[in-house]
Amino acid sequence: MILVSPFSTWSLKSKFALCSGVLMFVFSILFTSWTLRLVEADIRTSVMDAQKALVRSTASDINDKIELRRDALKTVAELLSQADMGPRDDLDAFFRPRPVLQKMFDAVLVVDPSGQVVHDLPHGVAGEFTGLSVPDSPFFRHVMAGDPLVIGSPQRSKLSGEPFIFFGAPLRAKDGRVKGALLCALYVTHANFLGNLAQIRIGQGGYFVVVERSETPTFLFHQRRELITALAPGGLGNPVLAQAAPGQVGTVEGMSQYGVETLRSFTQLQGVPWVLVSVYPTAEAFASLRARQREVLWVGAILFVSASALAWLIAGWLLRPLAGLRELIDRHAMDPGLAMPPESFGSAEVAALMVAYNAQAASRRQFENRLQASEKRMRDVTDNMPALIGYLDQDENYVFINATFKLWLGIDPQWAVGRPMLAVTGPEWYAEHRDKFRRCLQGERVTFETEANTLVGRKILQIDYIPDWGHDGAVVGAYTLGHDVTESREAQASLGRLVRLDSLTGLYNRYQFNEELPISLARGVRSGLALALLFLDIDHFKQVNDTCGHAVGDLVLKEFANRLKRGVRQTDLVARLAGDEFIVVLEGLHDQSEADSLARNILAAINQPFGVGEQTLTVTASIGVALNLASPEPNAMDLLARADTALYRAKASGRNTFHIWRSEDG
Repeated sequence: MILVSPFSTWSLKSKFALCSGVLMFVFSILFTSWTLRLVEADIRTSVMDAQKALVRSTASDINDKIELRRDALKTVAELLSQADMGPRDDLDAFFRPRPVLQKMFDAVLVVDPSGQVVHDLPHGVAGEFTGLSVPDSPFFRHVMAGDPLVIGSPQRSKLSGEPFIFFGAPLRAKDGRVKGALLCALYVTHANFLGNLAQIRIGQGGYFVVVERSETPTFLFHQRRELITALAPGGLGNPVLAQAAPGQVGTVEGMSQYGVETLRSFTQLQGVPWVLVSVYPTAEAFASLRARQREVLWVGAILFVSASALAWLIAGWLLRPLAGLRELIDRHAMDPGLAMPPESFGSAEVAALMVAYNAQAASRRQFENRLQASEKRMRDVTDNMPALIGYLDQDENYVFINATFKLWLGIDPQWAVGRPMLAVTGPEWYAEHRDKFRRCLQGERVTFETEANTLVGRKILQIDYIPDWGHDGAVVGAYTLGHDVTESREAQASLGRLVRLDSLTGLYNRYQFNEELPISLARGVRSGLALALLFLDIDHFKQVNDTCGHAVGDLVLKEFANRLKRGVRQTDLVARLAGDEFIVVLEGLHDQSEADSLARNILAAINQPFGVGEQTLTVTASIGVALNLASPEPNAMDLLARADTALYRAKASGRNTFHIWRSEDG
């Protein structure tokens, strides 16, 4: 049996050691708890912010891919609606100069109202997708009901088993009824759509999933490909699906369906009921936190043991003067490089204080070094991002801008810090965008686009002003982000030009001609001057294609178009309707003789030999002319019909001539 004497009988050394040990133990517990809370909050915030940023940028990329495909499909569907759904060769001729859908999708199908495939690209690919009861699917019924553009639910091919989705748009007849549909199939796992999600690394065990948000939520993409098209666990009650909203990124932490604790960041994509989710195992996400926790615990344990032992050693030296130590500490505060070896004092008490002081100074230096390294990393990241990044306080003074300001705008970051927005951006920019920034300081996130002349060329910038909320709920400043969206906007403009111009000749196409002709007629009525519509057709053009090949035929069409443009005035409209059919609209005519003269000039220009490569061809054309003598009648459709009738009269007269429509032509 061990007998313990009363505390009052213990020696002063023992009491001091025990009290010091207990106090250090309590301090270690408190210090460890406080440190762990700070470390955990910092790491958790950093991990969540990184996940949200990754989800936001990935969602933006997918939104751009979907929007580009929607625009392309809608545009081609409108053009195809104006053409008759004929044999395969007719549709081949339609799609050949418009390869945009074949580049964006894996299959293009034209179907009639019953769901039967009329045409497929690539040829023979229809069987890969149409074995899935297309006519009976809700997706097809929505398309045939006239919805402008429909994206179907994920499904698997019965032939290859590959998961895919349909994009669909209705094809309308001239009377507005739906006469068929243009369907485009896209494999979701291919790299040109969602397949690249598998290449984005989220640590070692993280991954992306995409879920269709519906009454029966379905996986649209998953790293385990067998789960694609399978039902998502939890249905609409799943916290991710319940909280997802377009443009907002949320995060939940909890147990996944596989029994693994995960950190899930999510957002709903724009314009589609799809939710993008990043799944990151918390064991990996917070691995550094666990390591820090162990380190802090070990430090606390070592501090406790060291303090108890050291207290026992210095108990006998409690009464020794400490003035020398204070003087040395004061000197060290003035000169941090001054050496302070504990053994130089010959006192256990002073040595313990010296050890504690040196440890604290070293810890402080390490903290300052880590802070400087962290700030340098953040500066390096922002300086190397292709975006204008800045921060302003409530008084509109710049606190930070990245190096891109100097690269694009010639604004030195060191010079800009502390200066007002007016001085940094200039009076013109400030006057134009001041109200937007002040709305941001009132708590509103503001996004707009503007053009700017930069040192690397003219750019279209998307500017975001994001309020910075303080702990008290008040706005304390604002972040400014400027992204270069020039390429995206130029791609949209290029697509718009493809819609209105003939891709082979560069002339207006039928779509643009149909818009321009009524405008020309209205101008003629207002001006009181006549208008002539010339309908041209190349004589025996099929023989050119059959004997010389389509490549030569295309060159003939180009040269024919060039001669037409050179043979008329700059104010006249020249268009290619289809094949070898062309239109010329002559405005501002005073009488019929001017139309006669221009038609003869055109025929004379066409009759000149065509030099095509090493060949010389003789090409002629027939022209039908219809006049509108500054009258509301005939309208555009009737005028075109009269020119068409006159064209056939010219062909019947032996070709290589023109004929002006008369009332007796019918």
